[in-house]
Amino acid sequence: MSSVPGSVLVQDPGGPTPATLPPGITFTERLLLSLLVSINENEEGGKRNEERGRRKEKGGRRNEERGKRNEEREKMKDERGKRNEERGKRIEEREMRKEERGKRIEEREMRKEERGKKKEERGKRIEERGKKNKERGKRNEERETRKEERGFNCSDVQ
Repeated sequence: MSSVPGSVLVQDPGGPTPATLPPGITFTERLLLSLLVSINENEEGGKRNEERGRRKEKGGRRNEERGKRNEEREKMKDERGKRNEERGKRIEEREMRKEERGKRIEEREMRKEERGKKKEERGKRIEERGKKNKERGKRNEERETRKEERGFNCSDVQ
């Protein structure tokens, strides 16, 4: 019954029906054949569905893996960002220390200049005092010579 030589099965809108069947096939056999055809088609459809399911499952696993890779990439980006932030902070701190050091050096130079100026002023004052003392010495000497010329000598008084 299932192996009918020379038979071809086709589908029409009413469902699977055997076409060109040899003469002498009863209505029941015809029904059984069409039932077998639909069972075969259902099995093939089921296989296709199973295969599609496997493909979808495979795609789902791929998507999960891609998602995990993306998450790892994001974590790495976050870590890189944190490292870059830390590096930036260190660089800023270094720059601030450089600036502070520069300010201290400038202040030191200014104090040196002020000390130099004070020393110069002191030197000038000492020089002026020296000139005045020299002049006073000359005047005193002139006074002494005049006194001597007049004949008044301190050594004569004794």
